[in-house]
Amino acid sequence: MQQTGGCDSGGKSIDVTFDNAAKTPLVVASDKTLVGEGTKGVLNGKGIIITGSNVIVQNIHITNLNPHLVWGGDGITVRGEGNVAPKGVWIDHVKVSSVGRQMVVINFSGATGVTISNSDFDGNTKFSASCDGHHYWGFLILGKKTELSLVGNYIHHTSGRSPKIGGHDGEISVVHAANNFFFENSGHAFDVATGGYVLAEGNYFASRLSVVTAS
Repeated sequence: MQQTGGCDSGGKSIDVTFDNAAKTPLVVASDKTLVGEGTKGVLNGKGIIITGSNVIVQNIHITNLNPHLVWGGDGITVRGEGNVAPKGVWIDHVKVSSVGRQMVVINFSGATGVTISNSDFDGNTKFSASCDGHHYWGFLILGKKTELSLVGNYIHHTSGRSPKIGGHDGEISVVHAANNFFFENSGHAFDVATGGYVLAEGNYFASRLSVVTAS
């Protein structure tokens, strides 16, 4: 990674320090609403994990999750308890920036009725795995049965996984992406793998290399 020697020819070993809080996200259980007040709703150094159904997350900024480490922490995780998939999750007017790993991840339990809308996913970073100032780990959408809508979001300065959908046999991940603005994404936007399906409508791509991966 940039700033840590990973972009140098041959690489090098270094000692690192990290904030352990980013590895233990704030748990949001069923029937909960998390709403930021004005500009005060900033989670600095800590992400969230949604473990239940009927959840709203609105007007918060998640940032500074060990951005210098690729395992530093995920911004928003949707993961059911056991094998129970969450249902009915709305993430709206949220910003995610300076994370170590994924901005958004839906885990293997899957989730249905998930909407992410009107949100800002900012990949600007000094610690780029692609060595170009862009964050690689955008969205990872997995699960036995996952249904996600991405509507009206600003996804920018990433270099991949924006989003990555599917990748495992026997699982189905369906994404409806509408009216999103993808800007300055140096690698690819949609990475659709095994079991992944996308309906993309009315999205705008500016200053990007690839809208979708070849495979």
